[in-house]
Amino acid sequence: MAETDPARPLEPWPGYADLTPDERLEQFNRKTEGARQSNDQGHAIALAAAVGNYELLRQVAPELTADEPARDAAHDLHGQAGSWKPD
Repeated sequence: MAETDPARPLEPWPGYADLTPDERLEQFNRKTEGARQSNDQGHAIALAAAVGNYELLRQVAPELTADEPARDAAHDLHGQAGSWKPD
């Protein structure tokens, strides 16, 4: 298993940091849509929290740049997921 730098935020999923902003948003939307289709509210909330927190950490770390569209999409889903009731 590869060593993880404790000074860097953990990626929401492997390879996230290497994606372009458009690819991050597309994968986030695909993963959360899959959670909705399988009525997995917990997974949707976990994805939203992971992406939102990662992007907020990147926003405050001087050597990193936050991906605002992905951060905003995660924030929006996190707010919606609280009232989202599985079928």
